[in-house]
Amino acid sequence: MVFESMPTTFGQRLRYIRKRVRGLTLEEVAQPRYTKGFLSLLENDKAQPSAEALEYLANKLQVTRSQLLGEPGETHRLVQVQLTRSRTLRLQGNGNGAHDSAVEALQTLSLSPDLRLRGECEMALGLAELQREGLEDAQEHLERAREDFERAGATDRLTELAVHLGRLAHRQKDLRQALDHYLKALELSEQVSPFDPEVLLQLFANLGSTNQALGDAKEATRWYEKGVELAEQVNDPRSAASLFMGLSLAYQERGDLGLALQYTQKAQDIFQAEEQKTLIADMHNNIGWLYASQDRWDQALPHYEESLRLRRQDPASIARSGYTYAELARYYLRVGRLAEAEQYGTEALRLVKGENRMQEEGEILGTLAGVHAARGRLSEAEALYRQSALAFAEVGLVTRQAEMLSTIGQMWNGASEPGRANAALVEAVALLQKAVSAGR
Repeated sequence: MVFESMPTTFGQRLRYIRKRVRGLTLEEVAQPRYTKGFLSLLENDKAQPSAEALEYLANKLQVTRSQLLGEPGETHRLVQVQLTRSRTLRLQGNGNGAHDSAVEALQTLSLSPDLRLRGECEMALGLAELQREGLEDAQEHLERAREDFERAGATDRLTELAVHLGRLAHRQKDLRQALDHYLKALELSEQVSPFDPEVLLQLFANLGSTNQALGDAKEATRWYEKGVELAEQVNDPRSAASLFMGLSLAYQERGDLGLALQYTQKAQDIFQAEEQKTLIADMHNNIGWLYASQDRWDQALPHYEESLRLRRQDPASIARSGYTYAELARYYLRVGRLAEAEQYGTEALRLVKGENRMQEEGEILGTLAGVHAARGRLSEAEALYRQSALAFAEVGLVTRQAEMLSTIGQMWNGASEPGRANAALVEAVALLQKAVSAGR
């Protein structure tokens, strides 16, 4: 709902409500007590209504006196309640409910237009659409909100809006545009004092993750560190934990696994204090991976096992254990403990099967193939390697697909089966040649 011009005088409001909201003619409103001419004078601000006329018009148009007079009163209070409900529903993951509540707020506000509050309604609608994956509608509502906030001179709201526009651009996979929005939000935030630390924390986190996605882990680290500093100032441990995880990932990309481990452990300490079992399990898994990456399996194994123990206590999070089972399967295959490797690999495959996680599925199938190969079951191993290759093909990982075929060739070579080895190697070479010619 967009207004062509904002009614600011009593006459403009009267005309707007009569014509745009109720769809009535001058005569339909004026009769039976007043004339069409008198109503026209009121709408052109050439006459002022008496208390009696005001009461009559409010009843006729089914609005309150406050709404006709443009006073905030009950309308604004109702809009604020509806916006709060929309935000609550959005945070609960109910995008449809959040959308409906924001629509109600905008409809309520149509009787007493206010630029800042209308911008809030449009922003609430945009965020609800963003949650519902309606990206084009989200863009439209957020742009309307920006127009309203700019006309109202609401710099604080423009700052938060820029953060949401950045999130939208990120969802649209336009990372450069997202970064521009986040930097604009940072610039605007410097004009607002005091500024909402919750929004600023989100902004630092988004600047970090966007730079990381653009491949600039060093710049990402800088923004995450600013966020941690603010989170500690305002005593927000949950935000600090999230930022610590961002720092961990950034340092992993920079090749500093020691610092990555330190930050993951800091996040784990916070989740431990808050007894967040699912997140504690995630941290144990991440710490396990960091130790495993340094080939420190004696330290990695207890963390992987603790991650699995915690997730078994929460049926809702057990599905996230596929990666952990797969890592353990690969480790046990490497050290020759084939029974454990098969057990963990089979469980990992069960958890990711049908979840459209084809790369993970391909890796697990390759591990299980390795178990069969180590036991001398070469035909079964080839079948699994080929299933693995097909899974990689599903997500366009041609190199991994070719590696599986090449592994089949090496396996048959080792078994003195040159014919079968050559057939698999020819397939691998043909696949890679095709990828090179296609410029992949």
